[in-house]
Amino acid sequence: MRYADGHKEKTRGRIVREAGKLLRQKGLEGPGVAQVMRRAGLTHGGFYAHFRGRDALVAEVMTGADAALEAVRRAVRELGAAGRPHAFVMVYLSRWHVEHANSGCLLASLGGELARAPRAVRAAFAAALPRYLAAVSEMAFGRPGDPRALPLLSALAGALQLARAVPDPADCDRLRREARRSIIAAFYPEPPTP
Repeated sequence: MRYADGHKEKTRGRIVREAGKLLRQKGLEGPGVAQVMRRAGLTHGGFYAHFRGRDALVAEVMTGADAALEAVRRAVRELGAAGRPHAFVMVYLSRWHVEHANSGCLLASLGGELARAPRAVRAAFAAALPRYLAAVSEMAFGRPGDPRALPLLSALAGALQLARAVPDPADCDRLRREARRSIIAAFYPEPPTP
C-alpha cells in the first residue's frame, strides 16, 4: 500500500509526541517501545522503521525539549497574561502545571534523571538547551538571550519538582506561592522610586 507524501514524518512525529508524554509521566526508564507505539496507535514492529532503538527515540524527544514549553506559552496566552512581566512565572508554578506533568516542561519532569541518562540522550538535551533557554528568555523577559533565563529556569524547575513531590495539596499550594513570591522578587525587582 502506498502512503501519502509526508505520512512517515507525521507518524514519526506522533511517536515522538506520545513518547514525550509517557516519559514525563513515568520517567526515563518507564515506558517501553511497545507502550509508546500502542499509545501512538501503531504496532510494536513499526517502531524500527523510524528509530534504531529506544535511546534514539528518547534522544529525539530531548531535541524537541523547547517545543515542550508550548503548553506553558499557550496557558499564558489563554489567561490573557501575555505582556505582564512575570506571567511566565505564575503559569509555570501554577496548579495546572503541577497536575499536567505529561504536557508541561520536560526539564521539570525529567531533570533529575537526565544526569544518569545514556550519553546520546544527554547530548541531545545539551544540543536543545540553547533553544530551550531562548524560549524561556522570550516568555519571561520579552527577548531571547537574556542571561537571567538559566537561573530562572533552574529555580522554576526545582520549585515545580518540589511542588509535585509534596502529597498534600495545601502544602503544594503553599510551596508554589512561596516559590513564586521569592522568584518574582529576585527576577523582577520593583523599579526604584524617585
